[in-house]
Amino acid sequence: MPSPNEIKKGTVIRLNGELWLVVDFQRVSPGKGSSFVRTRVKNLRSGKIVEQNFKSAETLEFEDVQYKKMQYLFTDGQLYTFMDNQTYEQVQISGADIGDDVKFFKEGLEATIVMHGETPLTVELPKKIQYTIISAPPAVKGD
Repeated sequence: MPSPNEIKKGTVIRLNGELWLVVDFQRVSPGKGSSFVRTRVKNLRSGKIVEQNFKSAETLEFEDVQYKKMQYLFTDGQLYTFMDNQTYEQVQISGADIGDDVKFFKEGLEATIVMHGETPLTVELPKKIQYTIISAPPAVKGD
């Protein structure tokens, strides 16, 4: 089993039965006591970010995830359907797993789906999305 010293940014680990993505890490060697690794991890299901410390002697469970580029097709209730452009395979992801990003979905949007095996975990939107503003409230002095 891998040790916390092998953690790097982008690593996916399993903690308490859930998958977490390492967002940031720092190795700490205090003058007194044993060294540890301080991490900021993001839950791949809920998107929640927490700080977690690991002692150097602990063992961790690393997980393999795949990042697939897919195209958003349509919504069926609370299920959002995406299609792989190479294989034409379709996957459905619950709105609860996606979170607030659903308000930026439009038909044909290219997004990255995080997959663990055959299970889609979440959706990562592109850095830039172009929209046309149809209407906006009038500007108020001081805004």
